[in-house]
Amino acid sequence: MAVLSGLKVVEMPGGIASAVCGLHLVDAGADVVRIEPPTGDNMRTYGPEVDGESAVWRALNMGKRSATIDLDDAKVEAAVERMFAGADVVIQEVAAGVSPPWDRDRLDSINPRLVRCLVSAYGSDGPDSGAPATELEVQGAAGMMWFLGRFGGPPVRMGADVAYVNTGIHAALAVMAALLEREESGLGQDVEVSMAGSLLSLGSTWMVDVANPDQYTGGATAPYDPQAFGYRGKDRQLIFGLLGRRGDRVEPWTKLCHALGIEAILEDPWMAEHGSGFVGVGGSADELRPLVEFAVQERKAEDVLELVFEIGGYGAPFMSYEDLFGETPHPQVAASGNAEPLPGTGRIGSIRSPWIGPPDLRLGDLAPSAPAGAHTRAVLRECGLGVDEIDEIVTGVQRPATGETDGR
Repeated sequence: MAVLSGLKVVEMPGGIASAVCGLHLVDAGADVVRIEPPTGDNMRTYGPEVDGESAVWRALNMGKRSATIDLDDAKVEAAVERMFAGADVVIQEVAAGVSPPWDRDRLDSINPRLVRCLVSAYGSDGPDSGAPATELEVQGAAGMMWFLGRFGGPPVRMGADVAYVNTGIHAALAVMAALLEREESGLGQDVEVSMAGSLLSLGSTWMVDVANPDQYTGGATAPYDPQAFGYRGKDRQLIFGLLGRRGDRVEPWTKLCHALGIEAILEDPWMAEHGSGFVGVGGSADELRPLVEFAVQERKAEDVLELVFEIGGYGAPFMSYEDLFGETPHPQVAASGNAEPLPGTGRIGSIRSPWIGPPDLRLGDLAPSAPAGAHTRAVLRECGLGVDEIDEIVTGVQRPATGETDGR
């Protein structure tokens, strides 16, 4: 039994951020019901497809139940209130400039123990609170696009959906905190998480570094140092460096130069003492990069790293998707325990929470993502609705449920 087993979560229609939040709660054992509009969730249309279904939808909705309900239908309102009455948590995305459809006083009258997590682009306060925004706009507004590219050049978006995903993670943490507080007070509350706030949190070390009144010498691709592109080995790109303070790195630097066949550089006393700062990352790394790259370009990355590890350095190869999740997943990925294969395919379909603990901390294998509306009747029965009431609601849903089942 996972730690959140028995916890009932209603995930209202939304995007990637709320779906990520719900997925983390599923991982911990919660019963999460994703509410979809009559035509099915828009996320089901996101490409690419795997076996006729959106890969994004599959990845973010494994283990959840699906109920298709027309929230614009007045006769559904009472059913939704019953759903909230029996829930512990509601996850709700809020559009810019729009108030949540249920205010807190109304929720308290329905279920005073209900925790509601509100997710939005900029939050409910401040001059930008009414501005519509997606991943790209929030990355720009939060200063995140300066992490990539070169100084003086144009801003570059981060390829991953860092705003959506990071917001979902913070939303799950906010829900957990509110649930813990409920143990003390016995009452639920609203917790609010914005995408912009989540990105400011993600870039906190970088922001603090930039705030230093001295000249900023950090870089666009790392919080503290200039761009680090590593070195091109015979078979792949890699990066490595030496550990410790400058004085502690003199001996391993000397050994590295001999191992790579560039010991002639040590004839310069200054380079012999300070050259360790010219490898890996750091303010001077680019100056020596051509020489180091020349020394490693005919060596396999694993051979170079073996030399580096022997002298007490650090390093890693740059891995591609195929390296990590190809026909045979990388052994370290497999050992992490959070790469979930698509049922029946063997291909990686979802990256689960990275925390590992006792078996009862989280669920084992998750069920595949459910067809749209697969659990509508079961969910409405759990709310105490009778057959006639359920029939009326289901009949009002334009798109028939596919593969409907009473099971989870």
